[in-house]
Amino acid sequence: AVKADAVVLGPGLLGCELVEPCLQVLDKLSIPLIADAGALHTGVLKRLRREHLLITPHPGEAARLLSVSTEAVQNDRISTVQQLVEAYGATSVLKGSGSLIGSGKHRIALNLWGNPGMATAGSGDVLAGMVAAFVAQGMEDFDAMKTAVALHALAADLFCLDRDPIGLLASDIIDRIPEVVFRLRHNGSTAG
Repeated sequence: AVKADAVVLGPGLLGCELVEPCLQVLDKLSIPLIADAGALHTGVLKRLRREHLLITPHPGEAARLLSVSTEAVQNDRISTVQQLVEAYGATSVLKGSGSLIGSGKHRIALNLWGNPGMATAGSGDVLAGMVAAFVAQGMEDFDAMKTAVALHALAADLFCLDRDPIGLLASDIIDRIPEVVFRLRHNGSTAG
């Protein structure tokens, strides 16, 4: 019996030969699957047809998933997120400046927060974990993705209120999540 409410597969597994067998096993389970990093570099992902698949590619990964150039992804980010949703049957975020979140029913959301410092090692892993946490708590996939993307970006922006984004680490984002949640719940603002 599986005792998980959601699974993240991919962070730290780029090039790992066990990713494909893991995806095949996870595809037989009915729990939500968040595919990130190493799990986005396999042909098995496209063959999955599950109700709760969420993917979190950056532009380079999206280009590989769709067999197009990174330039093509960046030139038409809205079309790219729509293509990811259609090709993979997944709720998708196209990370980057103005991250886009898409799902079935042609829904697309634009995230307005964040900064260039978020392009740091481990930042995407933190996001994937946040998505999984919200899905595991029962949030609908699209809402979980939107919420995670927004809180992730706001936590990074909070860091930059008194520091340069060039020094942002993934752990700095993690450290600020509780403060962002507290500020939003108590005064509706993350401004200093």
